[in-house]
Amino acid sequence: MVADKAQTIEQRRLTAIMFTDMVGFSALAQRDEAMAIELLEEHRSLLRSAFLKHQGREVKTIGDGFLVEFASAVAAVNCAIEIQEAVNRRNTDASADRLFKVRIGVHLGDVLLRGDDIVGDGVNIAARIEPLADSGGIAVTQQVFDQVHNKITQALVRIGEVELKNIKRPVEVYRIVIASKSTAPVTGKRKFSSSAEQSTQVTQKSIAVLPFVNMSSDRENEFLSDGISEDLLSALSGIEGLHVVARTSCFAFKGRSQDIREIGEALGVETVLEGTVRKADNKLRITAQLINVVDGFRLWSQSFDREMQDVFAIQDDVTRAIMAALKLRLASLDDQPLVKMPTTSTEAYELYLKGRFFWNQRGIGLKKAQHYFELALIEDPDYVPAMSGLADAYSLLNWYGYLPPREAIPKATAVAKRALQLDPKLAEAHTSLGFSQLCKAVIWPTPSASFVVQSS
Repeated sequence: MVADKAQTIEQRRLTAIMFTDMVGFSALAQRDEAMAIELLEEHRSLLRSAFLKHQGREVKTIGDGFLVEFASAVAAVNCAIEIQEAVNRRNTDASADRLFKVRIGVHLGDVLLRGDDIVGDGVNIAARIEPLADSGGIAVTQQVFDQVHNKITQALVRIGEVELKNIKRPVEVYRIVIASKSTAPVTGKRKFSSSAEQSTQVTQKSIAVLPFVNMSSDRENEFLSDGISEDLLSALSGIEGLHVVARTSCFAFKGRSQDIREIGEALGVETVLEGTVRKADNKLRITAQLINVVDGFRLWSQSFDREMQDVFAIQDDVTRAIMAALKLRLASLDDQPLVKMPTTSTEAYELYLKGRFFWNQRGIGLKKAQHYFELALIEDPDYVPAMSGLADAYSLLNWYGYLPPREAIPKATAVAKRALQLDPKLAEAHTSLGFSQLCKAVIWPTPSASFVVQSS
């Protein structure tokens, strides 16, 4: 009789598990508890309406997050996308102090049903991949990717194999990119708009920098093509009157064979920059072309052949050529370099790019990132971006549970402060210091926040 009762209470089943987290809630609660509670209730109401629509079962709330199960991965992902789009719409009309973001992780796996609760590795994996999502983003496992990749229009970008705490085998993880202006349905194929329609949908003088393709014989030089793409994106972002799409959105299209017009429409831009990078010994060739999204025709293209030590000069030439093609001008800095040379050591620069390459992969890549940033600083002790990168590596190693906070946070803070001493105007250094302080505020004094962070 007891055995029969236990059997009815505990059942195994395959289900889609969603974990959500309200980003920065603990820090907000410390600043303004009343507002934090008010926004938490608004956030819960918004999410619960989406759960109901997609037939998700709310298993329980965990602080400012939810554990929800769905009958299928497609239903879970469609619900996650709808949540992020609803939050984006809500934030459009909200004041700066009342904005909030949500992170979502989705896994398809085996769970054990105990009464109304679910437990097991499937739940643990969903909880641990949720922090891998960007703020306002969605992270999914390979099992979910296999079910949804041809059923949604949103781009999926591979993070790679990630080692998760207390999970024996690495887990393949992807991010789903949510276009902030997208109102397209989550199923079906995207249709091209007419030229007139597109002109009202995109922001004029806007550009997306797609990841340049590594054409070198050595596949490991992919770090260089990615790094040059990011440097160009950063340089273009500093030009007044030019709107540049963020790296995460652009890199979602890495390795995808897709019509440029479709990519441009998805990102809401007027022009797209794409290109290739080829390195042989110390020779470097960068080929770039600027595409008009409306008709798919090239506005400009050019190849640059230089020595590796001239990599910053090439980037400056490319940036100026794009400005000329878009008829943009700088007010008073025409004779100044647009791409700052942060180091004279090409060895340090390549080591730094390797660090950022692995840092963007998260997981065990963070250990490699720390290693390469430290090597870059050995080559050039005053290389400020490498200091910022090292601070970011320490912070994320702590955030994902690879380093204890008492070790990681002081190191991240010290390196970030040193970077700001050398270059007070470097945005990355300010961001690094801010993130290290966020880690300190969330992880050290707030035990209730440690569940989400340490479970990663």
